[in-house]
Amino acid sequence: MKKIVLLILASLSLNVNAGVWTGPKPLKMIYPLATSSVVLFQQTSPHSSECPQPEGAYYAIDVSHPNYKNIYSLLLTAYTTQEPVNFALNGCTGEGYTKIQQVIMAKQ
Repeated sequence: MKKIVLLILASLSLNVNAGVWTGPKPLKMIYPLATSSVVLFQQTSPHSSECPQPEGAYYAIDVSHPNYKNIYSLLLTAYTTQEPVNFALNGCTGEGYTKIQQVIMAKQ
């Protein structure tokens, strides 16, 4: 019974952290910044209105993200193969880009 309760609580905590999802779209650009993140571009996707970067589809993943290396690897694969990716967005990076929390890549 404890295992079931822990599994339910774990899945709830994962869903709480997800913000707005962009919807599956191919990446158009990957740009590593010299400071602390990698900027990505998708065409016409949502962004966080609290972030100062221009409206559009510029997002960043902070290098301090616990899954940074795995996510960056997935994004490079998605860019190379032109497979669409779906981002969960939440908050802003230090540079003012909308922050990526989660990434999903699935074949269409």
